[in-house]
Amino acid sequence: MDNSLKLEGYIAELTASTRRLSELCPTASAHGATLYEVSAEAWNLQRRASASLTKIQRLLAGPDDLLQTLTIQTQLLACLQWLGEFQVLACIPLNDSVSVQDVADLAGVPEPELMRVVRMTAISGFLEEPQPGWVRHTTLSALFVTKPGYLDAAMFLAGTVMPAALKMPTATYRFEDMQMPHQAAYNLACNSLSSFASDCDRLPKLQRQWAAYVQYGTGDMLDTAIDMLTCLERLAHSTATVVETGARSTKRAAILASQYPSLRFIVQMSRAAFRPGNNWRSLGHCNGSGTGDSGAAAYVVPTQEREPGTHQPITDAAVYLVHLPTLVPVPVAPATAASLGTSLIKELRAHLEVLRADPAALLVLLPHFVLPDLSEGAEKEELQKEELHARVRDLSLLQLTNEKGMELSELLKLVASVGDSAGHLVIVGRVRGPLSGALAIEVRYQAYNDRR
Repeated sequence: MDNSLKLEGYIAELTASTRRLSELCPTASAHGATLYEVSAEAWNLQRRASASLTKIQRLLAGPDDLLQTLTIQTQLLACLQWLGEFQVLACIPLNDSVSVQDVADLAGVPEPELMRVVRMTAISGFLEEPQPGWVRHTTLSALFVTKPGYLDAAMFLAGTVMPAALKMPTATYRFEDMQMPHQAAYNLACNSLSSFASDCDRLPKLQRQWAAYVQYGTGDMLDTAIDMLTCLERLAHSTATVVETGARSTKRAAILASQYPSLRFIVQMSRAAFRPGNNWRSLGHCNGSGTGDSGAAAYVVPTQEREPGTHQPITDAAVYLVHLPTLVPVPVAPATAASLGTSLIKELRAHLEVLRADPAALLVLLPHFVLPDLSEGAEKEELQKEELHARVRDLSLLQLTNEKGMELSELLKLVASVGDSAGHLVIVGRVRGPLSGALAIEVRYQAYNDRR
């Protein structure tokens, strides 16, 4: 298609999305929230508008635009780190303006330097200067105070991710083909002799910031996304049991319990996930990402301790929601890439017996950190944002741990390889959430003599 026609199409998409978003603005103001927190529709529209803008920029941008964007984002990140380091944001009232001099005195920083930082961030809608020499929060900057996970993510990005990313060339020169976890770019950037996973286990602050970065910085909202679980619709009015195993928290199950009150939900988590230091359980989530509403907090979901790959004690469930073993420390050291496939096969084999006993039972894989299939064809353009997040996570793993994410094609082959003398696992469906972009892979046991 001609670029001019593409541009017209992208502009039409952007216009349609922003027109509807503008109609939702009064709702956002009434709730004191950003648009994407108001409703699933607003969140989806925001994603579409952002995607349209990205496509327009990609068509129009030249080398100077790229360099200028990088320059601005670099300075903005530096300003966020400076504000976080001196806890400046907490010194500004959430609902009122204050003189920059008063904030500088309270934070113990030079007033001229603070003024320059404020004016830089204000250009991007982060803080504002209502009158010369005064500062107040915007809706965006206030969220970095009321939801500390955002600031944790920014501090990790500035203090760990970026230094490690910029040490990639040095790491390649020095370590060449070495794949040891303590020979990553992270070790050069942070002058650490330990692996990133070991440092996370030893330093609660680093672990907390890493958890926030994964969730907010790389788009990992999979603990709460439910829009890909269409398989539950057929059970909506039954009293069937649904088991979520390998979860990091009970958030998703609580949301599902509020949506399907007749179903019985049980969450199985590893011993590590039950630790008080499990930062994933305290992170907030966006109501717009196909996740239901905050009323889910009223549902108490029973939990069990179960390590991935061990015997599945619940044998009568209609659906098993299975989280893939993850490279993320939660809060213990992450699995190596080499062991990820082995761990997945163990988990699938642990469910083989219950699936064979009830061929109607469904196992739904919920992949974390799985790289998208490059052959998704027509869906490719719609999935660009999801692929971008996946590539960012993959490079972060390389720079921090010398590990890699699993390709979707690898995952599908592993699933198909699991079986016994009577039958094997078959993939019966792949569903991608229209709002969250999260993927669910539906699997059943099929006997060799049943080739329907």
